[in-house]
Amino acid sequence: MSIPRIAIERPVTMFMLSAVIVLLGGLSLFRLPVDLMPDVSYPQITVRVGYGGVGPQEIEELIVRPLEQALAAVPGIEQINSTASEGSGSVQLSFAWGSNLSEAADEVRTRIDRVRGRFPIDSDPPTIFKFDSTAQPIMSIGIEGDFDSVTLREIAEVDLGPRFERIDGVAAVTVNGGLRRQIHVELSKEKITALDLSVDRVVQAIRSENQNIPLGEVDEGDTTYLLRSQGQFQDLQQLMDLVVLTRGDVPVYLRDIAEVRDTTEDQRSFQRINGRAGVRLSVSKQSGKNTVEIAHAVREEIERTNREVPSVRLSVISDQSRFIEQSINSVREHVYLGAFLVIGIIFFFLRDWRATVIICLS
Repeated sequence: MSIPRIAIERPVTMFMLSAVIVLLGGLSLFRLPVDLMPDVSYPQITVRVGYGGVGPQEIEELIVRPLEQALAAVPGIEQINSTASEGSGSVQLSFAWGSNLSEAADEVRTRIDRVRGRFPIDSDPPTIFKFDSTAQPIMSIGIEGDFDSVTLREIAEVDLGPRFERIDGVAAVTVNGGLRRQIHVELSKEKITALDLSVDRVVQAIRSENQNIPLGEVDEGDTTYLLRSQGQFQDLQQLMDLVVLTRGDVPVYLRDIAEVRDTTEDQRSFQRINGRAGVRLSVSKQSGKNTVEIAHAVREEIERTNREVPSVRLSVISDQSRFIEQSINSVREHVYLGAFLVIGIIFFFLRDWRATVIICLS
């Protein structure tokens, strides 16, 4: 029996089936999680090692090649892609689909531990992370105000970033743009040569003195106090008064052999909002959360921040949820149109069925 004949002979049954389909479609439309891309776990693991102030060629020789040699024999690898850039090197491992990434990550971590001794002492510890499609930012927020680049970035990191991190569903907020404060110690080549003083010794003296050291415990009655030596520099003058070495009972201070300046990091990129220097916040969501709901909550927080913090102005630069909402609205329109057509067809068949019954009864 054909489907059209069933629809004509059993209109009530077809009406109930259509109603169930429309009901399930409505529930799916309003309750299913909404996102731009499906939650797919790609079989990729990336190992990254930072080494600031070093060129790409040295990164390749000192970091990338040892990593490649150690990771080439990891079971299940199909492809290895390496990148050496200024200040960092990374190795991307692509595995076969269906591979257990947890076991692969353990194997990668074990093989990296075997070659960590070959890395430079000043390099950062290797970082291992898996590819996550949900780690891409869903929204970018521009921050502008009547402040210099250093202050604006500090406001974004200390005050504004935590505001958005507290929103339910937000995984991380990354700050881009602006400048970080740095203390520059510019050594005089003539002076350190005359004193037969190496640069490493100066660096070691600054590093050893600029730290808080725990001193143990002191018991007083029923109370125990934890003691520590606060050795970190609080201002520029304390750093300048640091004793680097002693010659003939005469101390040599850092200010005698170097120029100490409170300045900023070298500017490698620019971030402008409406033609002015600004800072950008990138908001990433937690896996499995609704992108549209999080975007709405972030917009509400932006409006609240603009009211409560008049010294800065926040605006949305990019919003992934807008495209999702447009797509969902298009689907919703087609669902409504399809539901109306189904209801119209059902009523048409019901009318014909009633007319047929009346003719037969007469």
